[in-house]
Amino acid sequence: MKKKILFVLIVFIMFLLPFMVISVHFSNTVSELSKNYVLLDMESGINYLSSKITSVLLSEYDIAKEIRGVSDRNFLISKIKEISNKSFVKNISLYDINGNLVYSTSSDEKKISKDEIFLKAKKFDIPIGIIEYPNDYPPQLITYEKILNYILRSIVDLGYLGDILFQYSKKNIGHIYLIDADGNIIFDSNYDFVFKSSKIDNDLLKTINEFKSKGIFNYKGNIKINGKDYLISISNVETTTWWVLNIIETSKAEYPVFKNWVRRVVISGVLIILSFSVITMIIYDKFFIKNT
Repeated sequence: MKKKILFVLIVFIMFLLPFMVISVHFSNTVSELSKNYVLLDMESGINYLSSKITSVLLSEYDIAKEIRGVSDRNFLISKIKEISNKSFVKNISLYDINGNLVYSTSSDEKKISKDEIFLKAKKFDIPIGIIEYPNDYPPQLITYEKILNYILRSIVDLGYLGDILFQYSKKNIGHIYLIDADGNIIFDSNYDFVFKSSKIDNDLLKTINEFKSKGIFNYKGNIKINGKDYLISISNVETTTWWVLNIIETSKAEYPVFKNWVRRVVISGVLIILSFSVITMIIYDKFFIKNT
């Protein structure tokens, strides 16, 4: 009996060793395949999210789209009053070219002729915006835009945009950020809202700045941050200097279904080899030993 067990064990090990070597290669190949699928999913999700943000910004947050080119002051003010009724609009103010207040939906507004962004807005015909982080409230976007001989200043709550991003991020693997050109976090998928000013990791910001300097506005691949390997998909939000990105540690970037598949294949292979070893012993015992 001992000899039979020893025979089965020898045959089992003989076939198991090369099978395990092949299994390691198979597991590594499937792991790489899984990561590629994760990257493709991340890229698809980020591209969709980028276009969605652009769409929301243009359709909802472009406060001045209905009043560009309006020259009549009274009509301009009436439109401002109408636009200010939107739930996410916190304040709209209209200034003359010298910074004197013409109209405001808030009683706290004053002359802003020395405001740096106001001075920049006077020189350009495009909106100029900054992100502000009020205490215990979602971030807000402050925009200055030249409208003929006036400067329109608007403050809008980005909580509505944050809601859209948060609902989407729950369906995705990885960590999603929306950041401005300086790396300030506008949205972080770990939180419902960002309540204070903070920046992404410096190494990640340097990587993004390198992409910008090379004219790369969409990227997916591997990067190293603080000695760790990450998968990242990143896209510039069209019409803005904002970036939306999805990042995950490479070691966590695998689909469970792929892992389960590898596990089933390896376990099945080991069981087949064990069965084959026992069957080999039975055949050898029946047809060779008894005939000698």
